[in-house]
Amino acid sequence: MIDVSIIIVNYNVKQFLLQALDSVYKSQGVSFEVFVVDNNSTDQSMESVKELFPSVQRIENKTNLGFGRANNQALAKAKGKYTLFLNPDTVIEENTLFTCFQAMESNECRGALGVRMVDGQGKFLPESKRGLPTLWSSLCKFAGLYKIAPTSSWLNGYYAGHLPEHENNTVDVLTGAFFFGRRELIQKLGGFDEDFFMYGEDVDLSHRVQLEGKDLHYLGGTTIIHYKGESTKKRSFNYAFSFFDAMGIFAEKHTFHCWPRIIKRLMRSLFQGAALLFYMIKVTKRILPALAELLMVYGSFFSVSTLYARYLKPAIGQFPNEFLLEFLPAYSMVYFLSLLLSGAYAKHHSLRSFLAGSGIALIAITFIYGLLPETLRFSRGSILAGWGVAGLLGLAIRSMLYLRRHRQEKARTQKALFVGRPTTFKTFQDASVHGKSAIQINLSDILGIEDLAQIHGASKIILCAESIPSRTMIESIGFVGGRIPCYIYRKESDSLVGNFHRNRSRMELEEPVDLNLNLIRYRAYKQLTDILISSCILLLGCTTIPLLSHEGRKKITWAFAVILGKKTWVGYHKPHSIGLPIVKEAWTTCALLEGKTGENVTKEQIITSNFLYAKNYHPLDDIRALISKK
Repeated sequence: MIDVSIIIVNYNVKQFLLQALDSVYKSQGVSFEVFVVDNNSTDQSMESVKELFPSVQRIENKTNLGFGRANNQALAKAKGKYTLFLNPDTVIEENTLFTCFQAMESNECRGALGVRMVDGQGKFLPESKRGLPTLWSSLCKFAGLYKIAPTSSWLNGYYAGHLPEHENNTVDVLTGAFFFGRRELIQKLGGFDEDFFMYGEDVDLSHRVQLEGKDLHYLGGTTIIHYKGESTKKRSFNYAFSFFDAMGIFAEKHTFHCWPRIIKRLMRSLFQGAALLFYMIKVTKRILPALAELLMVYGSFFSVSTLYARYLKPAIGQFPNEFLLEFLPAYSMVYFLSLLLSGAYAKHHSLRSFLAGSGIALIAITFIYGLLPETLRFSRGSILAGWGVAGLLGLAIRSMLYLRRHRQEKARTQKALFVGRPTTFKTFQDASVHGKSAIQINLSDILGIEDLAQIHGASKIILCAESIPSRTMIESIGFVGGRIPCYIYRKESDSLVGNFHRNRSRMELEEPVDLNLNLIRYRAYKQLTDILISSCILLLGCTTIPLLSHEGRKKITWAFAVILGKKTWVGYHKPHSIGLPIVKEAWTTCALLEGKTGENVTKEQIITSNFLYAKNYHPLDDIRALISKK
């Protein structure tokens, strides 16, 4: 009989999923089966799983069915004595499954258990153990009152703060990120309640396990990494609505289940209203800088116009209120809209977009001013001066922000300390943007990893998953404690997996290697090169069709397919590396590393060659590959 059925639901977190599976398949002491349920991801997650982990049982949904329903799909097929619901953004130790298996075997009263979780920088995650979300505990949690007394059962009942994180204890709620339960019991309960789409289903299942007379247990001596929240955009309305609506569903189902239907619906509506309020607060925070600039622009126009009338044109004395309170706000709004349309408030805006927006604003304001009747053209000089002051202030603020961001980016490109085997380090050097400045150390030096990072001036630590046991990686990340950002590298991957450092500006959790073929312009270059090559072949071939060999006629057919966008001339070697940009079926393959021939080429050399082709792609690479093909 299979000991554990592991169920992972994935949605567009390929690199985390591959790392989680890698740690799962390092597990020892138990037999297990693995299910991956994909909720219509668009990042080729399943293709990667199929190639790297062929034994995984895959369920591919055509739509996003939500967390609970997707887990239940695999639960119906599970055959293990125990079931583990595991998030794709986790890394478990080699003995985690065996420890949990023994803990469940030792006590029949235990219905499910969870473990101690830390984030990607070793910080303890309080949701590892939780209390039942009563109205008071939820209020303390969302209002931040639990931070006043984190070990208080009264103020921090939501996170069961009175229970030590390193000790085993009975708890009320286990997290869905790691939920190890008895398979027959979970199936009897029907798995997760599918009324919950993304949040709250673990609270509901935990409560129903307790209603069956079983305990929930927390193992404080076993630790896993949980890269918290990478598949969720927490600033979106969907997040806010799903989270608060889940609270409403739980309250309606368990807390107010005996109340009249109209009261239950009212409470559900209140939670949904809280979601809207939560989202509006988030949106307001995001648009505050833009609103502040709008006020700054109006302030510039108003101040300059007032000073202009008082000191430069004393005869005017003071502009009429019509000009100050109607026309100047209108000009300010034109300025603001010009910046908005030019992309000055976009996420990755540049100084160029601000200058373009300012120029457009000047043209628009001048045009509007020229259309006004003579009696409403109060002062062209004050308007131009106000525009200039607003532009200088905006440029100064953006320049300071740009310099700050530039310093942060420069700091991120400093040396990386790579812990792993020399052979894997060579692959990392060839494929990663951090490779040239990276310093390699052996596994035997990992105990002094933080001191070595400081000695070499390294700004990040990269742990090689192929070289280091999962338990050692987790312990090392915990030892560093977030003082230096830690990432995990797999040589089949094009990304470093890890949490962003809390003292940095917000950035993606995955730090991708810069690949030319990921950029639109290089993909356009490749497509244009394909079309040019095909056109030359067709022009030459069409005049000599009767004389062409079978290979020549086949090449002409291929050229037509390339022009139609169905094929390409040069692509990857097989087996191609996981995570690389998609390239269509190719006539030939890219050049091998160091000019090696097709004989006696190792898989690692093929992976590296494919990486270098995608990373350093240039149209001449395709032409050279076609010329060298015999």
